[in-house]
Amino acid sequence: MNIVVLVGLLGFAFAAAALVRWVSPRDRLATVVVSSNCFCALVVAAGFGLSAVGKLSCSTCWMLVGMVTGGISYGLSCYLSVSKSQPSIPAREAISLMDDWFGRVLCACLIMTALIVGMNAVVIVFSAPGNWDSMTHHLARAAYYFQQGSLDQYPANYFAQVQWAKIASVFNIVMLLLFSGDEKGTQFIQFFAYLITSTLIYLICRRVGMARKTSLTAMLIFMLSTNVLLESTTTQNDLIVLWFVTSALFFFIEYLQTKQFSYGMLFGATIGLAIGTKASALMLMPPLLVMMAGVGMFEKKLYFAEMLRVSTLLALTTALGLAVFAVPAGYFENWSRYGNILGDSHLVQEHTFSGMGITNRLSSTIANMARFAVDL
Repeated sequence: MNIVVLVGLLGFAFAAAALVRWVSPRDRLATVVVSSNCFCALVVAAGFGLSAVGKLSCSTCWMLVGMVTGGISYGLSCYLSVSKSQPSIPAREAISLMDDWFGRVLCACLIMTALIVGMNAVVIVFSAPGNWDSMTHHLARAAYYFQQGSLDQYPANYFAQVQWAKIASVFNIVMLLLFSGDEKGTQFIQFFAYLITSTLIYLICRRVGMARKTSLTAMLIFMLSTNVLLESTTTQNDLIVLWFVTSALFFFIEYLQTKQFSYGMLFGATIGLAIGTKASALMLMPPLLVMMAGVGMFEKKLYFAEMLRVSTLLALTTALGLAVFAVPAGYFENWSRYGNILGDSHLVQEHTFSGMGITNRLSSTIANMARFAVDL
């Protein structure tokens, strides 16, 4: 393990902890969610900065940036800290999970899930990445960026290596540095995203008024889904995208319930991080908006004027998040090279409905919806 990089990451963790003081989450699980997102945002911003000067693979530079970021964040948090009164969270049920048959089944499922998660961690530690996407572009592009010290495009005959969004590559490079070039460490990124997303599902259910057992059931459905389990030990990026989008929904709910501007900023940052990780995150925006509208209208009883105010604020923070995290992740470079933020015409045609008639678009959409439902 590279101790120099570890010191830098500890500096970013210290900075994230300082930012948590400004946000002031309402419980410990929310603190974990806020701090992890702040940590990722700081690492990505540092990665973009180091890439701009060709020092992305410099361990000493990561240490210096991490230490400076930690010091500045701590100083600002001390200077700007104010006492915030938080709305109380509904009291926890005093009922044990073991009080009925459903609770006992739920406990058994929790134990089984913990064992599965532990076995997946063992798989990560002792096995190298080997799936198709990892070998053909996720790790291949990270290795090249690692060698050249920046995220600039390079000559490649596979568009996925150079035209797709690059935030996941920043994470991969950090893990390669931390584990001294051992690619097994890169698998921990999705594994961590899997755990945080599971926590977010539980928190979201609790925030909208669901009982603890119901919330745990929703979390377990996600954690035990076959496709989720299989991908949690890979170097792909779908769970990273899901982590950031789910975080955005959680921060939206927190903003409605607390009226804290910091949650509005976190909402915009996580949207930028999601799209900066993968362009397919755009497909998650319509369902995210539907869920936000449902929470706003049915849970919080928002009226038109209030909805307009909230929508305006979140639109502005989202624009800021996209400018900071998505645009530098390759979209601006694609636009300048190919005239399209997604990439060249071949990539756009292969991955979108471009050039297809309305009948083909509709039939493909229905087929995909049926396939995804069966897969789930």
